[in-house]
Amino acid sequence: MRFSDTLIWVCMQLLHMVTIQEAVDMFRKEYLRRSGVVGVSTDGRAIIVYIEDERVKAILPYVYHGFPVIPKVVGRVTTL
Repeated sequence: MRFSDTLIWVCMQLLHMVTIQEAVDMFRKEYLRRSGVVGVSTDGRAIIVYIEDERVKAILPYVYHGFPVIPKVVGRVTTL
């Protein structure tokens, strides 16, 4: 890859940056329907994913649209 191609690629990536809230919304649409994922939120810097058990971590990315993904095991969630 030539330098100019690399520069164009970097510029395109910068133009497609998303906010943390946009990333959380996209993450919800993609992962919330998967078995074992019970919730998604943010602390303003990272995407927090609430999961039923440790095994669910295997399906989660470490980073999503440039934001770290932090899994939190909360167990099975039921409605009252």
